[in-house]
Amino acid sequence: MKKLHSLALTCLSLLAIQSSAAYAVNEEGAVTLSLTGGEIFLDSKRNMNNAGVGLLMLGYNFTERW
Repeated sequence: MKKLHSLALTCLSLLAIQSSAAYAVNEEGAVTLSLTGGEIFLDSKRNMNNAGVGLLMLGYNFTERW
């Protein structure tokens, strides 16, 4: 299960890197949607297991600078 989880995160990371290279312009009024993932490594003293995290981010450009 951990190998499958790591493989999925690696594939998502590579996909995110590939798609972000094509986006180079901040246009006014543009909406962006990004899918990312990661891994949380907790201290062994906690009563919790390590876990994967998926994120879906939504952004809006009000002006070219913001």
